[in-house]
Amino acid sequence: MMMTKKLPSVETNHFLRVMLIGFIMLLLQIPIGLLHGVIYEREQSRDQAVSEVTSKWGERQALVGPVIVVPYKKMEREKQDDGKIVYVPVIDYAIFLPDELDVHANVTSHTRYRGIYDIPVYQSEVTVKGSFGKLDFSDWDISDTDIFWNKAKVSIQISDVQALISASPLRWGHQELELEPGSHQPESPGVHTKLSQSMLGSPKTEFSFEMVLNGSQYFSVAPVGSTTDFTMDSNWPDPSFQGEWLPREKVSVTDAGFGAHWSVSLLGRNYPK
Repeated sequence: MMMTKKLPSVETNHFLRVMLIGFIMLLLQIPIGLLHGVIYEREQSRDQAVSEVTSKWGERQALVGPVIVVPYKKMEREKQDDGKIVYVPVIDYAIFLPDELDVHANVTSHTRYRGIYDIPVYQSEVTVKGSFGKLDFSDWDISDTDIFWNKAKVSIQISDVQALISASPLRWGHQELELEPGSHQPESPGVHTKLSQSMLGSPKTEFSFEMVLNGSQYFSVAPVGSTTDFTMDSNWPDPSFQGEWLPREKVSVTDAGFGAHWSVSLLGRNYPK
């Protein structure tokens, strides 16, 4: 009588192979998990290093203004506890934007070191000039007696005003006005200067000022002028242009840095004068 040995089936061999592959994949997850842990720890350390450096040097910078802020009185409906509707006086603010705004920023990049990390930061020398037209409340149906001309001010919002290194006086026509801390909105950091009614009567008033700002990651300018021209030069060789408008002309990027120019008109933005 002949004895025969039973061979494993093809299905059994496939099942064992799948089990072996699955076991190997599970083993490989161990070093992958450890690697992800190291990467996450390094990212956390780098983010902490960036936060420590930029909080002392300067955060992201956004420049809005200058704008003219004029408080005025208006009557507002108010419902009392007994349901009666009365009109009470409240103070509101009219914001007038410049007719022309020309901003030039010369941005010099630097590197700060924290541990094993290199953190890029910048210092920007900013020159701002332009003009305002005569202020007109006629479209708002506001009486001149309800306008507080003596409390008008020029306001400039700076997102990280603590990184403002220096600022020249605001040249308003033929006068020089010292800038003071704070913008027209308590929650918006910046600087301002007061105006008298005699400074607001001209059909056209030119202004200019300079400032030096520290910052990091990006520098942006709001196109608040009816025509806004913004020029930036920098020694940073790898710029990334973002925002609502990209530079349309005079863009040059080399190993030595870049230069770019933006031009935005009143009709191209989404808010009125």
